[in-house]
Amino acid sequence: MPARERTTRRVTIDDIARATGVSKATVSKALNDRHDVSDTTRDNVRHAAARLGYHLRTREPSSELLPNVAVVTSTFDALHTLQILSGAVQECARRGYSMSATHLLLDVPPHIPRPLTDDWLKIIESKGYVGLILVTTPVSNRVIASCTNLGLPIVAIDPTNRPGLDVLSIGATNWNGGLDATQHLIDLGHTRIAYISGPAESLPSIERRQGYLSALQINGIESDPHLIAGSEFTFDAGLEAARKMLRLPENDRPTAFFAGSDWSALGAIEAAREFDLRVPTDISVIGFDDTALATSSAPRLTTVRQPLIEIGAAAVRSLADLRSGNGPTAAMKLNTALIVRASTAPPPQA
Repeated sequence: MPARERTTRRVTIDDIARATGVSKATVSKALNDRHDVSDTTRDNVRHAAARLGYHLRTREPSSELLPNVAVVTSTFDALHTLQILSGAVQECARRGYSMSATHLLLDVPPHIPRPLTDDWLKIIESKGYVGLILVTTPVSNRVIASCTNLGLPIVAIDPTNRPGLDVLSIGATNWNGGLDATQHLIDLGHTRIAYISGPAESLPSIERRQGYLSALQINGIESDPHLIAGSEFTFDAGLEAARKMLRLPENDRPTAFFAGSDWSALGAIEAAREFDLRVPTDISVIGFDDTALATSSAPRLTTVRQPLIEIGAAAVRSLADLRSGNGPTAAMKLNTALIVRASTAPPPQA
């Protein structure tokens, strides 16, 4: 093929991998002067890249001094996210990495690439980033394909959709947590138990709801669709969902709320106060996450603890392993634990 025709299509890492017979991860490491590649392999990859017309990007000198991890999240407002970021920062410090975090919904100038666009990902790869961590964001096929093509490792924490098997996801045992929370309320004597959910497409919320439903089924309690409501893991969404269910006829009202987050649990407590119900004397409330909100609420909140700091740290460790070609291949689930405090009690006597 004439040279002019070869340059009509952008040469990719896939092309270099096929030409040299090594993996895309090895190609990326060789092009970025990583020390865990032999001199022979590095030379072969670079010669093939030059022969094929691959454009070798020059990284800024500062990027050589401290390897960087890119984190993209849907929000910085949630304490859940901040604890995950805290764990990631701590693990980066232990490994001599720096960490750059950005928000999907930031209002950036038109000339600056938005996070997770192809142009943004190319910049991340060109600067030699260790890889990309997505926190509570959707993982699209386009992002997966771009990261694969660029040889950029990716780890998803609590993705809002179900990513493909080629993306490592990390989260908590949400189903077990939902089961444990509901079983705790059942053991106290509750049968009218409501679930306050998060976003309809959120995998963690779906898994917690399935745990809730499983506990009801195991104990022979029929689920009531009127006792499932909610739209977000927020105070306002929890407040509105609890109000809706407390407006039911008195015999149909819940005697306990299991909320999919601590924030929405606090919303349920506020709704109970509006209806002149005491927590836990008249109605019990249990949350999920065990953030600082759980210990500062009144009453102190019974909740399901997620190992959020460890999840953040595990994401960085996994990203480093993926970068070296030795990363885990299966989804990681870290154990939850039920933390009983003062917001749950037996139901009031009829």
